[in-house]
Amino acid sequence: KEALSRLQLLFATPQRFVPATAKAQLTMASTEFFEHLVLPRLLPRLRREAPGLVLRSRSAQGRLPKEEMERGECDLAIAGFFGELPEGFYQQTLFEDDFVCVVKQDHPQIGKTLSLKTYLALDHLLISMQGDLTGVVDVALAKQRCRRRVVAGIGNFLTPGWIVAESELILTAPRRLARLYQRHLPLQLLDLPLE
Repeated sequence: KEALSRLQLLFATPQRFVPATAKAQLTMASTEFFEHLVLPRLLPRLRREAPGLVLRSRSAQGRLPKEEMERGECDLAIAGFFGELPEGFYQQTLFEDDFVCVVKQDHPQIGKTLSLKTYLALDHLLISMQGDLTGVVDVALAKQRCRRRVVAGIGNFLTPGWIVAESELILTAPRRLARLYQRHLPLQLLDLPLE
């Protein structure tokens, strides 16, 4: 009798999610770049349509929080660096972006365009959430038997814009991020001289 009642609970019709009356805390692992890009528009909508939901955002720390998600401690992970997901995880593309080069406006070695030769001659700053000093650009360069000189890796998305604005370093970054930097800092954006 007890086993039968447990089975009935297991197969009972789940309650329908109603945003206006839902009460829960949602935990999201992400990056400060994504938070800055999406949360200013998302939070007002959540307050309006689901006032009982509380969003807690924390750093993804350069990795998929697999164990935390399996334990129910994290509901959602959003970043572009998770790679192949383990079986049983659902993935959806939210947007696509390309890369651009970011340099200070009056960079002495750069004009209005950027050649591959100049790109390779410069000292590079790298956004590296995992802490290594290679990225997708380095993989593309290696296919052309080229190599850039990375002199520093930064473990977040927002600090590099300020570093580049006050140095002669070059940063290769997602276009949306570069435009965010440019709104606040004297920077120029250039096309990346490789596919």
